[in-house]
Amino acid sequence: MYKMIHMGRVRLLNVLAEAALIVFSILLALYTNRWREEHAAKQRVARDLAAIRVELRQNQAILADVLPYHQREIETFGRFLERPDLEQRVRGKDMFEAVRDNKDVLMWHGVWQPHVTPSSLSDTAWKTAVANGDLPYMSPDLVKALTDYYSFQDSGLEHDIELISQIYMSPPPYDRSQTVTMLRTLQGTFSQLADHEGSLLQQADKTLQAIPGNR
Repeated sequence: MYKMIHMGRVRLLNVLAEAALIVFSILLALYTNRWREEHAAKQRVARDLAAIRVELRQNQAILADVLPYHQREIETFGRFLERPDLEQRVRGKDMFEAVRDNKDVLMWHGVWQPHVTPSSLSDTAWKTAVANGDLPYMSPDLVKALTDYYSFQDSGLEHDIELISQIYMSPPPYDRSQTVTMLRTLQGTFSQLADHEGSLLQQADKTLQAIPGNR
């Protein structure tokens, strides 16, 4: 009788030990998978931030190149519009003709600096991080800084492009009676662009400072 009870206890302990081992193995596997997922996510985030850092610096370089051109054109157009012979210079010409004929005085290269257009500013690295679902692995402050920068970049550029299209693809620039008014509008376009670019440069600096390990 004792032997049977003893064997039953041994068997029960073995069963419990096996069950505990199975549970431990499952928990260890779950933990290992979770650790691997988090490790992979951290590696992705590190790659994301490295790419975003490069992207921000490239955008900064573009802005730093185009901003002085726009600031100069604001002043150049201002001086041109104050000329006593302005009416004589633009008489019988539409805005485009007036700008073309006074290109040397205005130092005109178009609305955008040569080789620089709004589409040159990139957000590919940011969109990749969003598409990968990596934002939850970043700090809330960093996510906010990145979101603020790229939202401002997109909204500012879209607004500028829309405004330029509306103004300069419409009839007024071709109306010879509106030439001076349109030249002032063009100066205002440069002013708005310069404001956006200056603000975006400052925002890029703040965003870079928010990225861990930024150099």
